[in-house]
Amino acid sequence: MKNENIIIVGSSRGIGAHIAENIFENTQYNLILCSRSLSTFRKNFKKKLLSSSRVKIKILDVSNENNIRNLLNFIKKNKLKLKGIINCSGVVGKGGKISNILTNDWDNTIKTNLYGTFFLYKYFVDYLAKRKTKTFIINFSGGGGTGSFPYLDSYAVSKVAINRLCENVSEEYEKTNFITFSISPGSINTKMFYDFAKQSNKLGKKLKLEIKDRLINGGADIQNPTNLILFFLENIGNLSHLSGRIISAQFDSIEKLIRNKKHIINSDLLKLRRIDKKVVDTEIL
Repeated sequence: MKNENIIIVGSSRGIGAHIAENIFENTQYNLILCSRSLSTFRKNFKKKLLSSSRVKIKILDVSNENNIRNLLNFIKKNKLKLKGIINCSGVVGKGGKISNILTNDWDNTIKTNLYGTFFLYKYFVDYLAKRKTKTFIINFSGGGGTGSFPYLDSYAVSKVAINRLCENVSEEYEKTNFITFSISPGSINTKMFYDFAKQSNKLGKKLKLEIKDRLINGGADIQNPTNLILFFLENIGNLSHLSGRIISAQFDSIEKLIRNKKHIINSDLLKLRRIDKKVVDTEIL
């Protein structure tokens, strides 16, 4: 753990900032915190963290391929031991009926959420897989990642695509020490939530009711996805069977995920499927 580095993309606020603070306080990992805005770091982080020798700040646009290439070059040039990447970057995009969505707005959401994830895999996966230790890339799924999310189509499409890309990459690198999976964080009231709450007049009844409930009662616990990542970092050597899977931070039991390792490996649990391939005698189809 000591002298090992973790990159956290989209870490200046929200879930990313919360995860960064907890890794800093509870582990000995060095952090490379990336975001588009330096001022947001100053606003949301304590001076103790920002001034620590364990923390480096990098201005990064995840949708810019050159930015990602330069980040890898920075790692190589400084001979940093990279343990993994936690990708928290994302935008909710413009909501509304599909016929009213502007193509540029659609493209901007896909570029940040999906292309950003693709660029991280493209430039870092070989570098991580060559290390003689367990390495990782963790992505964040979200609304639409496993179910419908009408009126926020570009966001939903990008998230389900990230989950499939994650599964593909896990199989492409299954013979290495590299693992990757997606976390479904739950309905947490971060800035992203308030971004789509402002668009409630363009959204359907289902989302309007959810927005109203979350504004009144609050969202899901932000500590749950953070606890899941802290557990993962502590137990990374025993969690290869979760590579390529989608894990719910709010509903999945960590203990069961470990205890049921054999069953998870031999099934399509925690993946995107119409039906588990092991269910062959059903009469419902």
